[in-house]
Order: sequence, then structure tokens, then C-alpha cells
Amino acid sequence: REERAAAAAREAALRRAVRVGGEFRASTQTFFLLSRKNRHDAIKVSADCLTAQASRESGRGVVLGTKGFCGGVHYWEVRIDGANWGSTFIGVAPADARGWDGFGFLSYRAVQRFGSETLYGNYYGQGDKIGVLLDMDRGTLSFVKDGEDFNVGRPVVAQMGIAYKRLRELYARHRGGGGGGAGAGSQLALYPCFGMKSPGDIMSLENQNWWSQKGYDGAERLSQAVDALVAVQLFRRARRRGLLTGLPDWILRATHELFRKWKAQKETVYMSRAGVDVEIQTDHALLMECAGEAGETAGLAVGRRFTTPYGDGQVVGSARGNVWYAMDNQERGAFYWNRTELSVLMGSGTLNFQEPADEAAAGDPAAPGGPEGGAAAGAADEERAQEDQPPGGAGAEGDEGAEAAAAAPDYAAFVAALGAAWSRAREA
Repeated sequence: REERAAAAAREAALRRAVRVGGEFRASTQTFFLLSRKNRHDAIKVSADCLTAQASRESGRGVVLGTKGFCGGVHYWEVRIDGANWGSTFIGVAPADARGWDGFGFLSYRAVQRFGSETLYGNYYGQGDKIGVLLDMDRGTLSFVKDGEDFNVGRPVVAQMGIAYKRLRELYARHRGGGGGGAGAGSQLALYPCFGMKSPGDIMSLENQNWWSQKGYDGAERLSQAVDALVAVQLFRRARRRGLLTGLPDWILRATHELFRKWKAQKETVYMSRAGVDVEIQTDHALLMECAGEAGETAGLAVGRRFTTPYGDGQVVGSARGNVWYAMDNQERGAFYWNRTELSVLMGSGTLNFQEPADEAAAGDPAAPGGPEGGAAAGAADEERAQEDQPPGGAGAEGDEGAEAAAAAPDYAAFVAALGAAWSRAREA
């Protein structure tokens, strides 16, 4: 008893004597950090855990990211601040990787899987950015190069396609687990990895863009498929009867939510550089909040066109606190600038916004003042309104029902108006 009391007294004294202090920083612009624990001893990691550098010959040293992925779709970029020929490896690896023991992209147009190389993609080097697209739901790994292309004489964003498929199966075979099933790869978690061999190899995550989307397990996917089949059948049955009777509440509420978003016209969907659809807000106030002072300086607005060394494009809105844009010459060109990046690009003259008068003179449909833009936009809006109005749009009575649904302020009024429109359409 006396010993316990003495130990408690010492612990209490220690608590009073020790004061912990320091600085804590957090940022939504950082997807993950570089791990000080999972790294080769020849690779130095900066104090902010965003930059790695080979301090000496490391063989095939690697440093891992702090976040691993078992499911979902994830995209991140790394900037190459220094690279010797063939001495960098960018990709993903398991948590216990030693050396380049994973799936990676080499600087001399090759991908490597556990020592086996295949020709792939483009060369990359100092000044380039490499994007890594990991789809754990489909088991694929792809890469993007953002940098100078000597064939066209300017920087480009090159989507280099899928480098590896069936990641879990390939990993299981490497570890001797056969072709899949419940073997070594069934619960595989892959981590971002950055490999270096020579002094002067430097990679940085500082101010680099990323995107992450939660995955779905098998039960969720099956549930979604069943719900979709049920919804289609119930809608067909209700449409034939001209009544909403029989449609469950969850279908009507989902319909109302989609209609509400369409009516507000403050949201659009773009395919992103990360290969997934992104819901982008077109509200001007939100856009300016994301852009900060740089946005005010540029007179930023949705539809505002710009010129960069990559080509021309336009601002499309905001999402997750960033300004999103789409390039004219890229099929999957939608991506974003964070506030710091936007300010730096404008200050350096790399990003130049066109004056509204220039946009109007060009007759761009996105420019409200263009000679043909206003009429084209108006015709498109009218056509879309005719196509997307609630059932029963044909005829005066149907129009009245559709207008009532459009004006419905809440869910109950929406359902009542939509039901009336369907009923009148059936009677007609």
C-alpha cells in the first residue's frame, strides 16, 4: 500500500513538472504526409514531412506515405524537384515494402512490378509533376504526367492510361498466394511510395493537388443495384397508372432532391483529372470565397476564360474549397487551383484571364455578353426546360401541373403537384 501511494505521488509530481508545448498545423490541401518511420535511412524527410531527398546512394530506397488504401478511388500528385536518370520510382506499395517492392513508374518510360519492367508512358524529370491514380475498387493503377512535352514545345497534361490491372491478384501471386481468393491480397492495403537511388533525387508533396473518393463494399453495391431495379419497375408501373400511388417515400424524396438541384441551377458535374465525376458548385459567392483576394483581383466568375501555357480554358465553379477549371483541349481536363496556387500563377503571369470584352467578341457561349452566346444559352435553357419538366408537360393542364411542381417550396407540395400533373396527363 505504501509503495502504491509513493508511486502515485511521484506520478502526480511528474505531471505537475512537465509542460508540453509546440506548434500544430493542419491543412485540407495535404492528403497525406511522408512517413519518417517507413523510409530508407538514406532518404531524408523534411521537418514538415512533405519533401524527401536522397542524401547518398540508397540502392533502391523508398519512403511511404502515411495513409494506406483498401478501397475507393484516390489521386495525388508529386513534384519532381530533382531526378537522376532512371533513379526515381513513384507508385504504391504494401506497408512492409523494402526497396522498390511495389507497383511504380520509372523516369525512363517504364513501369516496374516487384522487379519486372514494362515499357509505359512518357519520360519525366526535374520540374514535372506526376499524378498517381489508384482505383482500389477496380484494382487498377494509372499515371498522369503534368510537364513539358518536347514534341509539341509546351507543357501538357498527359493521361498515360492504366499501367496495372488486378492489383490484388498480382500482389497475391508475388507473395505466393496464388491467383486471388482469400489469399495474401484479399485485404491488401497499398500506400503511396516514392523511391530514390541517387543523391540529388528530390520529390515534394508541397502544395500538390489530390482527390479522394470513398469506395463501396460488395453489400453496398448489391444494395444499390437492387434499389435501382426496384425504382425502375415502380416508376414504370406508376407511370402506366398515371398515379404516384405505390412509389415508396425514399424514391419520391430522392426525386425531389434531384429536381431541387436542377431547378436551382447552382451545381454541375464534370469528369475530373482523377477519373471520377465531381459535383461542382456554380454559386458566385462560394467561388469568390474559395479564390480569396486573387479572385477579386481577376474579377473571377463562372465561365471566365483564361490562357495558360497548357492552352485555353474556363472557370467552371468551386468544390471542396478550391476553384475548378476545364481546359478546352482535354477530355478529362477538369481540375482545380487552391487559393495559394491561383495567386502564384497569376502573379507569375502563367495564368492570364481574358477580359470580358474579349470573351464577348469571341462569341463564346460561356460569355453572357457574346453576340451569339446569349441567344444560344437561352435556346439551350428553353430546350432543357421542355425536356426535363415533370411528366404531363403536354397540354395546358399538364403545363399547369409542371409549373406547380416547379414552384413547390417543399417536399409535400412537390409530391402533390407532381401527382396532379401525372393524373391530368393520364386523363388527357
